[in-house]
Amino acid sequence: MTTERSPLPEVFAEPVEPQALAISPDGGQVALLYMRGPQPCLGIFDVATGRPIRESALSCGQPGGLIWSPEGSRLAFYAASKDAPTSHIFIIDPVFGNMRDLTPDLGRVAFIPSWSPRGDWLAFSAYTAPSGTEMPQVFTVNLAGEIRQWTTGGPRSIRPIVSPNETTVAFLREGEERLWLLDVATGTSRPLLAEGSYDLHHGCFSPDGSRLVVTQFCGSSMEVAAMVEVATGEVTPATPRVHELSRCSWSPSGKCISFVRDRRHVVLVSPEGETLGEAGLGTGRVMAGFSTAPAWAAKADVLAAMDEEGNAWIGGVDVPFRQVTFFPTVRPLPCEPVEVSYPSTDGVGVPALLFMSPGPPSGRAVVWVHGGPWGTAWRGLHTPRARRYLEGMLQAGLVVLMPDYRGSSGHGEEWQSVSPEQRGVVDVADVAAGARYLVGRGLAQEHSIAVAGCSFGGYLTLMALARHPAAFACGVSLWGVLDPRRLPGAFGAESGAEIPQERLARQSPLMMLDQVRAPLLILHAGQEIMATEEEVKHIQSVLTKQGRTCEVTIFADDRHGFPLHTEDACGALVSFCQRHLGSRV
Repeated sequence: MTTERSPLPEVFAEPVEPQALAISPDGGQVALLYMRGPQPCLGIFDVATGRPIRESALSCGQPGGLIWSPEGSRLAFYAASKDAPTSHIFIIDPVFGNMRDLTPDLGRVAFIPSWSPRGDWLAFSAYTAPSGTEMPQVFTVNLAGEIRQWTTGGPRSIRPIVSPNETTVAFLREGEERLWLLDVATGTSRPLLAEGSYDLHHGCFSPDGSRLVVTQFCGSSMEVAAMVEVATGEVTPATPRVHELSRCSWSPSGKCISFVRDRRHVVLVSPEGETLGEAGLGTGRVMAGFSTAPAWAAKADVLAAMDEEGNAWIGGVDVPFRQVTFFPTVRPLPCEPVEVSYPSTDGVGVPALLFMSPGPPSGRAVVWVHGGPWGTAWRGLHTPRARRYLEGMLQAGLVVLMPDYRGSSGHGEEWQSVSPEQRGVVDVADVAAGARYLVGRGLAQEHSIAVAGCSFGGYLTLMALARHPAAFACGVSLWGVLDPRRLPGAFGAESGAEIPQERLARQSPLMMLDQVRAPLLILHAGQEIMATEEEVKHIQSVLTKQGRTCEVTIFADDRHGFPLHTEDACGALVSFCQRHLGSRV
């Protein structure tokens, strides 16, 4: 299973930001969701020639979770609302581009749809915004828009996948990712695997429905593709333990199983565990998010995969992987990153990316903190929107350090597995140690370093300002999580209300504002689902009364990620650093 590149020239003038991938049931077309600036689009491409067949500009917010219906007449996806902090399940005709909202009155954040085998209903998960108000639960909706909720209260229930005979829905439940089955006839749920930790992906059921293939987490940074008997729950490994194995899926014939290994290889194995093929996608990484991971055609053993620039590749057991789409590469940054490692406060080495623009250093720097908490620094290098912030800081003469703090992915399970009690502690220490590293290497002066981050990185920004007030001259939170109760799963709770008060006292920046000394800028979206405007105003009020500087900008028409106001947010970030890190910036 080798790879080859078609000579087809690029057909798009500008880079796009990839969101999701799907392949038609016969394997003849590939569909991609992507952002052209703030505009979400659906592109349909011919697999044989790579030519774009049609593009539809979508009337919705940022989309994801694209999946082709089994008979090929529709595509389903979820997308953010334009005027409320919710997201809906949509279907669209791939021929004419007619789009319909199946859940206009759900009033929740819906995500990751899965088709029934006949293509007449979908399963999905949804929760009430803001995050932490309630845990995600399993829902279904038919083509008439009739919605049913199948699980209620308590643990989160996510990733519902419908069995081939439509009698069962497999899903993950509880913070430990236990594997459960829902009986569609009776509405009852039962644990299939009550111990261990697992992950599900589209195509996890064998064609006859008797088995599931799942990712089983084994500890020590290792995973296996495991077969699970639906009737008995018996587990049989299909592969040896592998570093960073994910997104297991059956081929339609049942002759092979695909998965992604180390984010750089697509691997095919037989159900008996024999390796049938392995390929990289060019020289970069294989996308392995739930919306961007490899996907099989429903009726042909043809596998579609996506590289880190959003291009689709097609291959199979006997067919070399070849690139189908050719989006332009993102424009080069002023400098390339250098992989470094520095000691945290407890001596543990923290991996990071370091950016230093050509020319003499300005003595000013930013510790730029990714979101997640299970994200990783490299993900911010390959989409135009994420790179814009890096570009702005580097053009302003700032040294930028991007740490993969403890809890980040890409460095093994042990690094990623931070206990709920240590959230907001060891990860914050890793971020603060980045400032000492910059000073120690002579790349920045003391009191001339900012900390800034997006989403969970915004949470770590506030915590770093509170726990290490002498380390940073200022901080910027972009679409930040401001209260750990918005991420109960990361903090060991099934709902935000369950995080103990004594833990909140040391893990919530809202309760540590009296320790913040440095100027703070909060950039917030009016339709944010991970924080509320009340939380933003509370922080500003408390800090202002203490005589501290806290500036707030709210983009009323935008949502998590600022797809509409990237340039405004980037300008605000750089301007704030210019004012608080010195005039030479």
